[in-house]
Amino acid sequence: MIENIAHGVRQSLEDLLDVIAPRRCAVCGSPLENGVRVMCIRCWMNLPETKCHLSQPNILHDKLFVSLDCRVEKAGAFMYYVKGSPYSRLVKLHKFNYRMDIGRLLGHRYASDLMTTGFFDDIDVVLPMPMFFLKFMWKAYNHAEEIAKGICEATGLPLGDNLRMVRPRPAQKFLKGAARALNVSHLFSVIHPEELEDLHILIVDDVLTTGSTVKAAVETIHDKVPSAKISVLVLAMSVYQ
Repeated sequence: MIENIAHGVRQSLEDLLDVIAPRRCAVCGSPLENGVRVMCIRCWMNLPETKCHLSQPNILHDKLFVSLDCRVEKAGAFMYYVKGSPYSRLVKLHKFNYRMDIGRLLGHRYASDLMTTGFFDDIDVVLPMPMFFLKFMWKAYNHAEEIAKGICEATGLPLGDNLRMVRPRPAQKFLKGAARALNVSHLFSVIHPEELEDLHILIVDDVLTTGSTVKAAVETIHDKVPSAKISVLVLAMSVYQ
């Protein structure tokens, strides 16, 4: 009863806000129809999906994980990220403009699509890429965690917090070669590693650019929990033009 009343009040408030300040598509800026979230139907239909999860191993393994001493079981990226494209606004709004709803909705949507392929059948826990605690205090949310929450809502998988970032780091895109490797060296730690023993862990991140940070996380988990299996899922994969 109370839940129904709360839902009705919330819906009424949303309808009122739509009249005062209509919600707009995060990609093209057109007004959103009632019940449509984040993107208009046209932009949803034209989303530049990678579909790389349909083959395992795939392009992510070939470009990023082939050099690792440990195996990445499965990998997937929902969409391509091209700097300056209309769809790049999704990442920017989610990452820098406190649009947490974007990450959670896209994570939920991607996970829902993946569930029909059996991708999650043997996954035990979802670990979002962590944020250094001072940065988290400043931003008040972790964008990778919001994506992971959407995945967990769709799949029913538990959300873990065993992976921690132990120091701040400059952005990888400003570094090259050996400087990138040094920048992520000893960047992560695993707390309560015994909780992860013999589990299949899914690491979740927002955008995969150089891949150095994700690889460092994979290597840290493998070093601390050798019995664990590791897979990786990201919202977007960078394409350089």
